[in-house]
Amino acid sequence: MIIHSIALFLGESVAKKCSRFVLLVWLGLAFVLMQSYTANLSSILTLDQLKPSHPTIDSLIRDKENVGYRDSSFIRDLLRDHLHFDESWLKNYSRMEDYT
Repeated sequence: MIIHSIALFLGESVAKKCSRFVLLVWLGLAFVLMQSYTANLSSILTLDQLKPSHPTIDSLIRDKENVGYRDSSFIRDLLRDHLHFDESWLKNYSRMEDYT
């Protein structure tokens, strides 16, 4: 059915079954290659966005960057007591509005 409608679109008729099979294989390969290219391009374009701006904790401390934590989380104590972040660098997120 699909091959027949494609052949009508081209203005010609595919008469032999072998020709129809070859056309179907070529269309299938073209579709797979198109989807593969699209997926590969999408992953290349989004990969750069997933890289962290500060790759290590040491760079966060050195640059004195603010670090957020969720209210009533163990992260605050970990950052302050074990990783020696200054209290002024820590930001509490207790409401949804705080995230914006």
